[in-house]
Amino acid sequence: MFNKKIEDDSEHSFWISYADMLTGFLISFMVIALLLASKAKEIDCSKCPPPCKTRGDKCELFKEFAKEMKNWETVTIADSATLRFNTVDNNMLFDSGEDNPSPYFLSVLQDFSPTFNRVMYELLMEKGYDIKEIRFEGHTDQTPITVSETSYFDNLHLSARRASNIQRLLVSMADNATFDGIGYYKPYDSQKLIEFKNKLFNLSVSCGYSYTKRLNDNGVVIPICPENADVTNPCKEPYNEEKSRRIEIRIIGSDKK
Repeated sequence: MFNKKIEDDSEHSFWISYADMLTGFLISFMVIALLLASKAKEIDCSKCPPPCKTRGDKCELFKEFAKEMKNWETVTIADSATLRFNTVDNNMLFDSGEDNPSPYFLSVLQDFSPTFNRVMYELLMEKGYDIKEIRFEGHTDQTPITVSETSYFDNLHLSARRASNIQRLLVSMADNATFDGIGYYKPYDSQKLIEFKNKLFNLSVSCGYSYTKRLNDNGVVIPICPENADVTNPCKEPYNEEKSRRIEIRIIGSDKK
């Protein structure tokens, strides 16, 4: 009887130890899984400046911009490479057919320029990103600005002029009057500031797209339809006129030097 009890206790202890070991393994696996899951959610910024492969990633190039987006409803991050200026609450970027910014848009640009230039300074002069091009893009809707059969080309020229004017304004705002390091903006070496302005000027280009990159309600590009396109073609999707009328700044580059 006594020996039987010893055997029972020994077997009971064995199963307790075995269960404890399995529980320990289970907890370990859960911890590892949680760590891997948290890692998967992190944004890989090793390939910035973009274009990044995953749409919407805000890699290091735009982390500073992302902090400020709440302050400007007109300015949004369209994707990992693009800042987008859109009409908000009927505050037009441009008057119909005009290529100079409206008073509202001009005030937005003046407010936004210190952040734009500060971030670009850090990327170009301090963090060593090999930025190839800073592209200012103009986009219109399909409404012709003149009654003609060349509405695409009329809008093309208008969108190009608009982009060029915004490029000129933002690049010219990188001067000592608006970028002198007072308060929130840290000071810069004067010689480096001159070098930065030269880089910014040389890297900046502008172009117009007319309505070849219209947007739907979700801000996704709807391409121009080819001739005789079927009604099921995505290009037949209704587009959003207000969202399509926009200015975009697309920053194109490669990995760090």
